[in-house]
Amino acid sequence: MKSNKLFKITLLVIPTMLLIYIFLTRDKIDPGSGVESGSYDVSQMYILVSTGLYLLMLSLIFLLRDTRGNVLFLLIAILLLVITATMAVHVF
Repeated sequence: MKSNKLFKITLLVIPTMLLIYIFLTRDKIDPGSGVESGSYDVSQMYILVSTGLYLLMLSLIFLLRDTRGNVLFLLIAILLLVITATMAVHVF
């Protein structure tokens, strides 16, 4: 596998692993940590906004740079963006 494809896969795996950690495992490991505003934990909101912006910019880069070669990566990035937006609607 080319190193270019491995780099693109890594760019897509990073936000996926971050979302899995924040929403599935972090509360089970340490329920008291996070950015708190009074009695409400806002770290999930910050993670969703930053991950959504990251995926939007990554999708635009995949779209502008060799679209035919990045079709699969672009579809995965858009799917992750839709999942992130759905999670954001649920959290907010």
